[in-house]
This record gives sequence, structure tokens and C-alpha cells, in this order.
Amino acid sequence: MMRVLYYTNKFGFVTETFIYNEVKGLSSNAEVLVLCQERENEERFPYDNWKIVPKYENAALGKGIKFLNSISPVKVKSFRQAWLKHIKEFNPDVIIIPFGTIASRVLLSHDFSLDIPVLIIFHGYDASKELNDPAYTKRLKELMGKENIHAAFVSHEMRDRMAKSGFPFKNNHVLYCGVNTERFRRENYNRPKEPFTFLQVSSLVPKKGHEYSLKAFALMLDKHPELKEKVIWKIGGGGDALTRFKEMAQELDISGNVEFLDWVSVEENIRLMEEAHAFIHHSITPADGNKEGIPTVIMEAMAMELPVITTQHSGIPELVEDGVNGYLVEERDIEATAEKMHAILDWDYQAKNREKVQTLFDEKVHDASLWKLLDRIKS
Repeated sequence: MMRVLYYTNKFGFVTETFIYNEVKGLSSNAEVLVLCQERENEERFPYDNWKIVPKYENAALGKGIKFLNSISPVKVKSFRQAWLKHIKEFNPDVIIIPFGTIASRVLLSHDFSLDIPVLIIFHGYDASKELNDPAYTKRLKELMGKENIHAAFVSHEMRDRMAKSGFPFKNNHVLYCGVNTERFRRENYNRPKEPFTFLQVSSLVPKKGHEYSLKAFALMLDKHPELKEKVIWKIGGGGDALTRFKEMAQELDISGNVEFLDWVSVEENIRLMEEAHAFIHHSITPADGNKEGIPTVIMEAMAMELPVITTQHSGIPELVEDGVNGYLVEERDIEATAEKMHAILDWDYQAKNREKVQTLFDEKVHDASLWKLLDRIKS
């Protein structure tokens, strides 16, 4: 049986459930040891084969740990010591590390003479915003020269963009994320026609584009005032910007048509998608350059047969075809978004959206693709 060492900073972290799902999927065919700095939500995300390691060091912290080792009766083990100890004891066939930012730090402690293939999976900010950090890009350049380093990207666009940015990893792969289409399955086809319900579920951070969607929604209602009594928009998600967006809705005179739900659970999200008519996700590239991969929430909405309005951003066009699965608009194009919001009022359930997700973006498809990739790189 293949042995896989999987490193993540926080295992069971609620906003990184894809990591837990990935580990569980692999563990059906392989022995998977998870190393992490923090173990969270054990009851919600049960898994037995995990171990805690110290935080990895930067240069200054390394000196501090040496000092603590010299004076403490209970020796403080460095990350490098723990990392190499677990590798020696577990003897993995392959190592997986999600996020280039994490991998670039962890692998400072790795012994590459061990000749173990390492798969780094890039997801978004680690292939966009963080490229502005010279220390990070220097570490990535060093990793690119290692024979046993493999890089996987969650979209073709991300892989191509990284290559154009000066990071053409020799061993590169595209590995789409996946969602549980059995869980995200429509059961109710008898929702009322009115009010027509738009839905967005995401954190209220700049790259999700709420500002532009709100302005577009206001513009649509201004152009079509008869819709004031016929459409609503439910926004699930929280964060520091929640108050600001509530105030923006009031200033735009659409607060009566917009319902802010704060954070919602997965179960609530599924219920909201059952009731909704269309899904909104206006991804943008903010000033700090932080790009999405392919948002899994769009996959979930499409698995629930919803048409979507989203943007020509990052790898999203690999999921959403304009005019087929919904509409694609340019980032920050308020006028076009308003037009598509009006146009999508005529759309109904989209079985083909679910079919596309099942074919390319299902959790089981992801697991099978990852397994084939690991089998290939370890041989």
C-alpha cells in the first residue's frame, strides 16, 4: 500500500475542508499520515493518523529555539528535527503539501537526498498575491530546480499564468478541485417563481466582488423598477465588511431587496441553493493581486442545477461557459452584470450544469485524478 505524508498547518480548519476531504479520499487506497501544527474540529472532521509538529522556523526563530534548548529541562524540538524524524519513521512514497507558500517554508527543512517525490498543490493566493513577496519567489525558484518537486495547479489558466510569471515548473500538472455532488444534489423542483431569488455565498472579502454586484443589482432595479416587488438577493457570508455592505445597500436604495445572512453552514447553503433561481459570484483581482482558483462554491451551485453569473477571472471560464452554464462578464463591469442579471430571469433549472460538475469537478473525479498522479510520480 502506498504511504503518503500530507502536511498542512491546520488540519480540520473549517475554511479548508477540501484538505480534509482530500486526505479522506486518499486514505481509502493509501496509508496517509497527516503532519500539522494545529488539529481542529476533531469531532466534525474525524481522522486518526495525525501528529503535531512544532512551527517551522525562520532564521531569527531558529536562534531562539537553540537558546531554549540550552536552558530548558524539557527540550524544545525544532520543526526540522520533527520533520525528518517522521519521514524516517513513516518512510513515505510521496509527500503532499497544499499551498506553495507553506511548501516553500516546510521544504527548507527537507532532506532532498532522500529522493522522495514532493507534490505541491497551488490553489490561488500562492500563485498570485504572494508572488509580490521576493522572499517567497526566491524560495520557489530554488524549489523549481529540484528534480523531485512536482507542481499541481487547480486550473490550466493558473499553470499558464505561473509559467509566464517566471515559474515554469518542469514537472507540472493540472488538478481540478472537486465537490461532493451527492451532497449537493437538488431534491426540490417546485420552488415558487416569485420572488426570483439571486444567491451569493462567500466571505465578504474584496476578491469576491460584492461591491460591483451590489451596484449592478441596483442598476438593474433602476432600469426595471417593476422588478422591485419580484426579485430578491440573499447574501451568505460574514467578515469585517458586513456593516459596510449593509450601508452600501441602503445608499443604493436596494436594502429592501437584499438580505444579508452572515455566515451560513453547509446545510444552510444547500437549503438556500434549493430555494434560489440563480447564483452570483463576481470574482475580481483586487489591488493586492489575490486571484481565485476556481471557486468551489460555483461548482456547488452548478451541481444544484443553478445558472450562474460570474466573471472572466482566473480559471472560472474552465467551469462556466458563457451562454451555456450562465453568463460571464468582465471584472468590475457593472453595466454588463446588470444586463445579465436581467437576462437570467428567464433561465430555469440547468441539468447540464450538474452534468459538467459531475464529469470534471466531482470529488470522486478529483480523488481518482490525484491517485493516478501520485502513482505516476512515485514510480
